[in-house]
Amino acid sequence: MNYVAQVSGRGTGVYHVAHGAADSPPVFIEGDRVFGGKGRAAGPFEHLLSALGACCQITAQIVAQSRGWTVRGFRSTTVAQFDNAVLVRGLPGTSRFRSVDIEIAVESDLTPQQIHDLGIEVERRCPVYQLFLAAGTPVTSSWSSTGQ
Repeated sequence: MNYVAQVSGRGTGVYHVAHGAADSPPVFIEGDRVFGGKGRAAGPFEHLLSALGACCQITAQIVAQSRGWTVRGFRSTTVAQFDNAVLVRGLPGTSRFRSVDIEIAVESDLTPQQIHDLGIEVERRCPVYQLFLAAGTPVTSSWSSTGQ
């Protein structure tokens, strides 16, 4: 089974509009104000970190359903450390994230062991999570239950 995702986009300056599937709404992306952005849209980093949280949530739902577990809600907070010396000042090296930390709270009646198992399986199966790992970015995650 092979899934193909395709996105196309256009832009000027530091403003970009991307389109996925024909029936999906556009995604607006803009550089930070220090790069000339006007505050019209989230930046590429926010979109990337949002994609990580969303991918973990969707993957968690897939895993939970396959195990007969009920997940009622999901909260994530993602923080990335990034040295912008290469990007902004053009210093030698490779522009990359130094670290990514994600905290995930699952609203469910799962036991602590089930939450732990869910986290392990999501991290293994989520392609966005694995993308950070493959890039050599240290990723830490914390999984917890909100109960209820």
